[in-house]
Amino acid sequence: MKKYILLTITTLFFVCGIVTANAQVPAEVSAVLKKSSVAMSDPTGVEYEMDIKVKMLMVNVLSGKMTMASLGEKNRFTMTVKAMGQEMITEGGFDGEYEWEHTKGLGADTLYITRTTNKSVGEYDIDFNLDREYRKAKMNKEGDYYVIDFTDPKDSEAPGKVTMKINAKNYYFHEMKTSKSGATMIMTLTKVKTGVRDGIFSCDPKKYPQAVVVRK
Repeated sequence: MKKYILLTITTLFFVCGIVTANAQVPAEVSAVLKKSSVAMSDPTGVEYEMDIKVKMLMVNVLSGKMTMASLGEKNRFTMTVKAMGQEMITEGGFDGEYEWEHTKGLGADTLYITRTTNKSVGEYDIDFNLDREYRKAKMNKEGDYYVIDFTDPKDSEAPGKVTMKINAKNYYFHEMKTSKSGATMIMTLTKVKTGVRDGIFSCDPKKYPQAVVVRK
């Protein structure tokens, strides 16, 4: 469900790139990303909440909150944002057999269900593979955080610059800023908890009685 990256509004995007060998990314950057990936995972599942803001030419055009949960290969997200004066709610996930996404708002009420055995990489998780998706990276220590700037993406569709902040003490992801085509999206972590109920990942079409259902 690559459309989720844009989420109807093209200024919303996660970084999804082609996994290839490192080029000019320092080894210490890869090491910090790996430690953060481990810190943000748990065998009982992890749920985290984030604030989201999108700016276009320094003007706030979208703001809201996102909750993401993962348990092994399964994942789920719920995002509520206000854009152009209207509220839009999008939720979806992958239950190990089906990917699904429901969007309501801005004139849409659609449920997409796709049968697949392969989770789409990077769509519902924080992307800890940026060191393999960008050719250049620079890391500085600013207070309690490592600040890493990634530039020169290998995928021409990816944002030209991504900045990630990681807590230098516990290696928790703190913030990600992506810039593309004059738009800047900032995702800031506000809460993390472990222990996720397995049943939350499946889609129940009965919850969306008015939605147009598209099966693939």
